[in-house]
Amino acid sequence: MTRSCVQPQLNYIESGLDFYDIGSSPQMKFDVGIAGGIDHEHFEECESTQKFSYENWQNFTKDKLKVVSADFQTSGIGKGNRSWTSIRGKGVLVTYTFHFPDKCDKEFCNKNVQNTSHVLALSAMQALQAALTSIDAKPELRLKWPNDILVNNHKMGGILAKAEPGEGGRVDTIIIGIGLNINTSKDELTAAIGERIVWPASSLLAECGTGVSDFNVPQIRDMMTVGFFTICKCFAIKGSRLFLGPLINCRL
Repeated sequence: MTRSCVQPQLNYIESGLDFYDIGSSPQMKFDVGIAGGIDHEHFEECESTQKFSYENWQNFTKDKLKVVSADFQTSGIGKGNRSWTSIRGKGVLVTYTFHFPDKCDKEFCNKNVQNTSHVLALSAMQALQAALTSIDAKPELRLKWPNDILVNNHKMGGILAKAEPGEGGRVDTIIIGIGLNINTSKDELTAAIGERIVWPASSLLAECGTGVSDFNVPQIRDMMTVGFFTICKCFAIKGSRLFLGPLINCRL
C-alpha cells in the first residue's frame, strides 16, 4: 500500500468540525468511561458485537459514536449466512453505531450512508499501516471491493454494515462491524476455518515473517476508532467525495 492511500485522512483532523465534542485530544483513553464523542463498551467475551449492537442501538446516545468491542465472540457474524471465527485476544472485533447529525437532511443521509463502510475501511488501513511502522519488510495491505481487507493477497479482515431508517424514510443510522486477524497464526486459522483456495485467510503477524513480535491489538483497535471518529465528523458534512479517490487507490 502506498502512503497516498492514507495520507488524506490525516488532513481531515484539521477540519475543526464540531458535530461532536472530541475533547481536548483525539488520543483519548478508551478504558475509563470516555468523555467527548465516543462511548466505548468492551467485553472480554460476548456472543457477537454486531448482534449486541443490532439489539441495543435504539438505546445508544445519538450524539456519540457507540463502540462495542470484544476479545472473543462465541458466535461472530460474517457476510450472508457465514460466521466470523477468531482466536481469543488475537484480533480486532468491534462494531460501531454511527448516527448522522440532525442537521443532515434526508437526501444527504440516504445518499451517503452506504459509504460509511468506506470510511471505516480507510480508518482500518491507517491503523494497520501505523502498526507496521517499525517493520522493515512490510506486507502489502489492500482493500478488496466491497468489504474485505487483504494482506499479501490473503484475507485478514472484513466489514459488515447494516443501515437503520429513521423518521420519514431518513436512513440516518449505520451499524458497522469489522473483524481483523492480527496475531493469529496460519495454523490456528486453518484449525478454526479450514483451508480456503480463493483468498486464503491470514493475519497481519503471519504475513510479517519470522522475528516479529505480537502486535498490540487494543492499540490498533483504538487507533482505528479515533480515525473513524475523526473522519466521520467531516463525512457528516461533506459526504464521501473527499475520500473516494484515496479509496480507489487502495482497492483491487
